[in-house]
Amino acid sequence: MTEPKPPLVWICSDDAGNLAVAVALARHLHLAETELRLLLSAPREVLGDVAGLGCPRADLVESPADNGPAARAFLDRHAPVVLVWFGGLSPALMTALARRGLPMILVNVTLPDLAPRGLGLGARKLRQPLAGFGRILGVDGATSSRLQKLGVPAGRITVTGPLHEDAAPPGHDPNELTVMAEAVGSRPAWFANAIVPGEIAQIEAAHKAASRRSHRLLTVAAPRAAEDGPELARRLAQSGLRTALRSAEEPPEEEVQALVADRPGEAGLWYRLAPVCFLGGTLSGPDGPAPFAAAAVGSAVLHGPFVTPWQDQYRRLGLAGAARKVRSGSELGVALGELIGPDRPATMAHAGWDEVTRSSVALHDLTTLIEDTVLDGVIA
Repeated sequence: MTEPKPPLVWICSDDAGNLAVAVALARHLHLAETELRLLLSAPREVLGDVAGLGCPRADLVESPADNGPAARAFLDRHAPVVLVWFGGLSPALMTALARRGLPMILVNVTLPDLAPRGLGLGARKLRQPLAGFGRILGVDGATSSRLQKLGVPAGRITVTGPLHEDAAPPGHDPNELTVMAEAVGSRPAWFANAIVPGEIAQIEAAHKAASRRSHRLLTVAAPRAAEDGPELARRLAQSGLRTALRSAEEPPEEEVQALVADRPGEAGLWYRLAPVCFLGGTLSGPDGPAPFAAAAVGSAVLHGPFVTPWQDQYRRLGLAGAARKVRSGSELGVALGELIGPDRPATMAHAGWDEVTRSSVALHDLTTLIEDTVLDGVIA
């Protein structure tokens, strides 16, 4: 006998601007206590961007057209039990979904999404689709006021501010963290993660420049590919740096200037130990790691100009004062020299943590609301 499938939650992003936060919600739901299947839809032109955002297990489909037949066909094919819609309105589609009794939640709706502003024919056309949403998360008070003028009861509206992508802290081995923290001790340290071969010379130059101000400086460098660890260690040693190789069980003793951290899956460990990190691939290209993982555990971020596909994360951290762009090994060395002191990294780290986590509570609450809706069949 075939076991019944878990209930399906449909997450729809109306545009590229909401895609990252839609994926973030999918990550939260993937970790929820309730067993769920996830369906993520978006316009065809942005679906290809989903893989680069680290989306968890979810079916990806093109969003249905804004008309009744498309809505009915979509529901017949996929049979979701709840819809979470990010962004602007598709009135005909939403009206048809509501007529089928699908519980719906609207997220990140803004005042421009509710145009036209007058209460004429255009505004009246919005009343029916908006009435189908059991809960609406608006970005500000002005949006809430407009929704109420369009007939949405105040009890259905929650002002959350704009929801953005967040990040779960990267994993680590607590025992190794204790061991390495004792080994590093009070030495100033920085972490160069996911270094590609074309950046080794810049790492060497940065260490030598920064060590003029911090003579006990420890550089922890992780290659993009773990198998490149011995070659990275050889080249760092060749440049005159006393180097240890982690995969060879060589500890970062006091005389060691560079530790090559070539064990897979340890980025979370070193982000926690190093108050400043540099994200490799961003100086020489073609890309670098997602910076939110570092910021989520309190490491100030340095990076080069090649930030695809994580440009929005880098932009947000830069605006928050939690990340700094450099263009060469010498600039990297100057930045390290300025940031290795005790005060600036703490300021940047706090700004980064605040930026990464400011939507986490709202996304957690939204996850709980979705779970309750799945269990109860209605939006409370």
